[in-house]
Amino acid sequence: MKLSVVTINYNNCKGLEKTLRSVTSQLTPDVEYVVIDGGSTDGSVDLIKEYEKNISFWLSEPDKGIYNAMNKGIAHAKGEYINFMNSGDCFHSSDVLSRVLPLLQGKDFYVGNEYWVGEGLLKFIESPEQIHVARLMFKALPHQATFIRREQLVRRPYDESYKIAADWEQMFYELIINDASYEHLDMVIDDFDTNGISHDEKHAELQRQECERVRQELLPTRIYQLIGNRDKYLRKIVYALGYESPLKRDMKILRNAARLLLKDLFKRSK
Repeated sequence: MKLSVVTINYNNCKGLEKTLRSVTSQLTPDVEYVVIDGGSTDGSVDLIKEYEKNISFWLSEPDKGIYNAMNKGIAHAKGEYINFMNSGDCFHSSDVLSRVLPLLQGKDFYVGNEYWVGEGLLKFIESPEQIHVARLMFKALPHQATFIRREQLVRRPYDESYKIAADWEQMFYELIINDASYEHLDMVIDDFDTNGISHDEKHAELQRQECERVRQELLPTRIYQLIGNRDKYLRKIVYALGYESPLKRDMKILRNAARLLLKDLFKRSK
């Protein structure tokens, strides 16, 4: 089995239907579909049963959160690679999997592009051509656009002590600390539903705290002290260093350097 697509869901029947329709419409003999439901009571289970003939494995039971559900999906997946297409998200076009499958040729991570889709929002998110520590230090790769070698996730599952940032922690550890191999797929993989927890302003502070914890725990102390816990403009300057485009990189560095200068001048004038 080449690829396992895993969907996790909890009481998101409307979003789940969109995801089920998208995934099952392009399954091939090289792709299995695993659905993990957290014990939904909103009709999600009945919907899963409607698509059951196209689902390789599914279960519905209470879980301990997003990453506990994703780890259950990993445990039941049999593919060489895993893609997480969670409820509410969908593949960008009907031929994504047929185009991706021939490209999965041994790297640890294959990452494409995505669109963020929400109320009044359509934003193109492009993954980097090459992994740069400065960029990944402050921002995750698009998870639904990522195909990860399953053996990595089996060896080191998602850290369930995180509520929002475990997927970023996993990517940062494998790609930066463990030097996993990476290839950019120059295609749009998915439409990401921005109504999820990671884009909910109510969880912004928790996300900030968890991201800070990732940097503090994974970076050597001297690097964390130099870069990790710094002014937001300095962080943006460091992040800009990871851009492939020199013009885009330089404009972001100049813009945030100017903001940092104004802030410092204002502090001195007090």
